Amino acid sequence: KIPTADPGGKGIANALGFYAKEMRFYQELAGHCGVGAPRCYYASSEPEAIKYVLLLEDLAAIPIGDQIEGCTFDQARLIVDKLGDLHARWCDSAELAALDWIPASNAPVQQFVSIAYGQAIGPFLEKFGERLTADQRELATRLGARLASIQDAMATAPHMLCHGDARLDNIFFGSPDGKQPLTFVDWQIAVRARGPYDIGYFTSQSMQPADRKTHEEELLRGYYDKLAKAGVKNYSWEQCWEDYRVSVLFCLAYPVIAGGSIDLANDRGVALGNAMTDRSIAAITELDCSSLLERFAPVA
Repeated sequence: KIPTADPGGKGIANALGFYAKEMRFYQELAGHCGVGAPRCYYASSEPEAIKYVLLLEDLAAIPIGDQIEGCTFDQARLIVDKLGDLHARWCDSAELAALDWIPASNAPVQQFVSIAYGQAIGPFLEKFGERLTADQRELATRLGARLASIQDAMATAPHMLCHGDARLDNIFFGSPDGKQPLTFVDWQIAVRARGPYDIGYFTSQSMQPADRKTHEEELLRGYYDKLAKAGVKNYSWEQCWEDYRVSVLFCLAYPVIAGGSIDLANDRGVALGNAMTDRSIAAITELDCSSLLERFAPVA
């Protein structure tokens, strides 16, 4: 794995520390992070030149998820369960606190989301706005100024190691040695936050809306039970459910930022943008996430 050839994307990823973070993840954490991750056989970098290389385990023989197609309920249950393993493994541990290269959700580098959202919302609405009602377009417009406040809320305890990009295109079903049911890749935006951040992102953008609506409470209750059995304390079911709704709201940032930069000549990119947008907006609407907006102060 090497940096993108696109100069703009390469510069942004380097400025946000994505390459250095993923390199350290594979060197230091991949073998004991709590979920399946590829083995790293070699890693080298020249940060000043933005040169990074990772030689990772070959996963080509293992089926990978397809975010456009979405996943079955059984697949979703497995993914949420394994994310619970990841979060429980690191929850409020001294080991996690020592990983100063994993930023908190409200770290300065993470606040780039607000800037990117502000730049993307106009182009996003031009390209995908017809898929939203007037009320949904208004919500999308108002959300941008509140993203930083939501990040502050999600940075409070319990602190967990989150994958940060838990979507089907980053999840393989199996592992080369047959010992793991899933292998997660693309750890560039791993973050310290409340765990429902990963869950809300996954369910709201990798599940078909009808399946997500039918099963999301069951999925989240299973996730919450896993945390409780692992010893996570002072975290109520009610708070977990609210964090899930807040995360679903925040994660509209993904289709907005991605959609605002999509080349409409890229058929797969457009299809993915449509799927992410439709699913995210459906989840926000059905969970009444708009009612949460006023809890978070706008930040200029």
